Amino acid sequence: MIPRRCNHCEGTEKVGNMTVPPCVKVCPEYPKDRRVFITPEGKKIRYRGGATYKRPDGLILLDNDSCTGCGKCIDACPYGARTFNKRKAAGKDKSKHAIVKCTSCVHRLDEGVTPACVNTCAAGARIFGDLNDPDSEVARLAKEFKLLENRDKTTMKPEAKTMPNIFYIDPDGVLADYSFDEKDKLAEYRDIVE
Repeated sequence: MIPRRCNHCEGTEKVGNMTVPPCVKVCPEYPKDRRVFITPEGKKIRYRGGATYKRPDGLILLDNDSCTGCGKCIDACPYGARTFNKRKAAGKDKSKHAIVKCTSCVHRLDEGVTPACVNTCAAGARIFGDLNDPDSEVARLAKEFKLLENRDKTTMKPEAKTMPNIFYIDPDGVLADYSFDEKDKLAEYRDIVE
């Protein structure tokens, strides 16, 4: 089993001075309001928000209050990481179904705590950290397995050219056998919306 989680892609499309993934690029509510991100060092970075947007730290996030419920970001995500949630409301009038996806537990990250999936992984298979910190386990593994140099081999869909920030260490090459059936994705999408 391979979970379909958000890869928080860097993307290949430029919007302003930021490179964004397909899900952000197609959002009709991006770019919108100006926001400020404060780094752990206290530096302020201005960026644009929207219903789907990219934060300066690389996280791809959702603002369901701004969402129109169009589903374009669901269609644009090559990894099938987004879906509608019938039990959660979106839009200013709360009349739309919310779109949900993995946020890498942004609420925890903002408090300096690792994502829940990392803390609860009994096998220790999930590792989270700062690639820019050469002393971190993530940076050590990235160097050892050449994850940055081989991004096209550490993603489940290299043809998407999205430059994911979630890496899979795959010494046996099993990811090549894993594919996403677009017909299943569309059928699931229609079942949720109807």
